[in-house]
Amino acid sequence: MAGRSALEQLLPEVQQQILSRLESFNTLHALILASPRMYQVFRLNKMVTLSTVARRQFNSAATRDALAIEKLHQTEHPPFSRNNVVRFFNFTSDELGYSPDSILPLPVSIRLGRLDETITFFIEDYAQNTLPILIQLKNSKSPSIETEYKQNCHAPNLEVSRCESERLRRAFCRFETYRQLFSQCPSDFNHNLRRCSLVPSLAVYDQAERFFRTTPAYQAVEIACVRDYLHRRLRGVFDQVENETVQKLQAESLDLKDKYQGLDWDWAGEKRYEFLGDDQHYFAYSGKGNQSFHIEYLLSLGLPYIRRILESAGDERQDLLLRTDSGCYAQYQTEFITAALGLDPLRKTEELYGRFDRNIDSCLDEDSKFDLPPGWLWAHTGDYYNGLVDVTAKGLRDWGYVFWDAERLQESGILGLNPRHVRRVEFDDYLANSKPSVQERWMGPQSDSSYPESDDGHSEQDDARGQEFEEPEEGDRTE
Repeated sequence: MAGRSALEQLLPEVQQQILSRLESFNTLHALILASPRMYQVFRLNKMVTLSTVARRQFNSAATRDALAIEKLHQTEHPPFSRNNVVRFFNFTSDELGYSPDSILPLPVSIRLGRLDETITFFIEDYAQNTLPILIQLKNSKSPSIETEYKQNCHAPNLEVSRCESERLRRAFCRFETYRQLFSQCPSDFNHNLRRCSLVPSLAVYDQAERFFRTTPAYQAVEIACVRDYLHRRLRGVFDQVENETVQKLQAESLDLKDKYQGLDWDWAGEKRYEFLGDDQHYFAYSGKGNQSFHIEYLLSLGLPYIRRILESAGDERQDLLLRTDSGCYAQYQTEFITAALGLDPLRKTEELYGRFDRNIDSCLDEDSKFDLPPGWLWAHTGDYYNGLVDVTAKGLRDWGYVFWDAERLQESGILGLNPRHVRRVEFDDYLANSKPSVQERWMGPQSDSSYPESDDGHSEQDDARGQEFEEPEEGDRTE
């Protein structure tokens, strides 16, 4: 027939074989969009095709986790009860209907297809925002770690190898599996609190003990690297939203009285500054310290929601970043994966400890020695550290030392440096959480004095929300 390509004239059996040999979901999607005939063949063989591509994209552990999560969904909506969480770790292959050659259920393949798209985004973003750190550690006398690194055509090679991609994919998969098992809030836009109607879920220590029980030490560190990267990226979004908010406030050129009125009521008719009337809001004096709690809460919403934040801008980004449900936020989700890993964003590195200990004499004493990452072998040559994660290696995790191939590390020159010296360069979560708040940048430092004198009946006994910004020439105010 005129107009039909050679591909569309092949036998349906051959066309199906072509679909089953595609390397990724993106390639599959592009092909069935371009060819109506291939789309028809895909529809007739949808379950087999999606299952084949999913197994090619995800390792057996990720596939098994997806089957187990789907099994739990058949009996209970999240959050899962303690009994069901325990079932997740005790499922046999027969119970899951799992074998290396079995066809995955359609819901599992579809879920893995969506996860593949999300993880592909994060692998690219991770490389863009960590590899520049690795390069400057060798080339800069005073390296510093930023919250975000913009795309640069003159930047070194940021394309990851197949092995690097597999390590990153494994870590992001495990992070998302942890979220699906233990998060109290769904990742939709409303993410209202989900309460378990049966036995309460596991405490954070039990979560860590069960989830990481059989995880090799370096793979636990892979997940910690993902956690550190996501926390740093979300901190960067917070900084951007704060800067935008301060610029809007300063553009109004309000006098001092209007600033204080803006804390309590709708002086402008648009309720733009109501948040400053809440002492615990993230932009207020006292609320700045809650930002790390909120970032941990955002981590519990999962990769798809975090991706929406990173890809948005302006008011949409602020809404996605700050939106909470009162019931869900009351949980804070501070006992999420950060706590399970034995970390704490509100403590300095030297004050941290590993919560879940492991009975391993050496970092090199692993069952899968052949798979130990080159960066792991470089950084850990002595006795094993206390806890699940080496809390003193934050500086190494900031650039993902367990993900990169020996060739990349050798080219960067990092293998010639002392790891004890390199780990001192880190992104300081504690310091980032201690910067001036939006309210302080707008109104000046907070002190014991409250509202300025006014003739509207407002007194210093009223709920003080701010501090007068005093001009230098006026001197100190006295009561």
